[in-house]
Amino acid sequence: MARPDSPPPPLPSSAPVRAVSFDLDDTLWPIAPVLARAERALMAWLAEHYPRVGRRLTLDDMAALRDRLIEEQPSLARDMSALRRAVLRRAAALAGYDDSLVEPAFDVFLHYRNQIRFYPEVVQVLEALRPRYRLGAISNGNADIARVGLSEHFRFAISASRLGRAKPHPATFRAAADAAGVDLAHMVHVGDDPQSDIAGARALGLRTVWVNRTELAWPEEAGPVPRHEIRSLVELPALLKAWESGA
Repeated sequence: MARPDSPPPPLPSSAPVRAVSFDLDDTLWPIAPVLARAERALMAWLAEHYPRVGRRLTLDDMAALRDRLIEEQPSLARDMSALRRAVLRRAAALAGYDDSLVEPAFDVFLHYRNQIRFYPEVVQVLEALRPRYRLGAISNGNADIARVGLSEHFRFAISASRLGRAKPHPATFRAAADAAGVDLAHMVHVGDDPQSDIAGARALGLRTVWVNRTELAWPEEAGPVPRHEIRSLVELPALLKAWESGA
């Protein structure tokens, strides 16, 4: 395995695929309705248990706090757990509470944040891939693979909050390869985000698959247009099989 501080090795594109890492939010499920529901539930809980927060702040105010904290500490944008805790800490201070609010409130948010609904094809595709490849997750979010029902499919999960690094940092992809027990040359990364998923993985020479469900235009700042783009994970098994045959 390459050391985290070593330069990216040349990766042979014809190497057999042995592991597939997936982004989670907006790759395996739509995240917007999940977050909206979790934030409403959190505000209702705060109104009951810490009422001054509800009197002082609305959902829009919490969103504004989040944006302000990202401006103050840009690294928070890559670690959703740290960002959520920071928002709760700031909200507590504004409402005259101490930090004891943060963890129980964050637990409430996580409970609802992990109540997801997969895109229709996801479970069937993972079941098809699982016997052949070592599957896992690399996420900057705070979904828990056990709580969302992925434990039976995934052998590993790399999260920004636990690793202390977030995509597109190369340490995230190297940690995934280590957890899968493969060299980077034998891993493919699948995700929806042009920068953190595709550009980040390509910087190490990994093969990538861009999941572009809504036919977005590729942003120029993310580098060359990816060679492998799919609208649904239904297309993924055939693509991996083509790589297996050296296509």
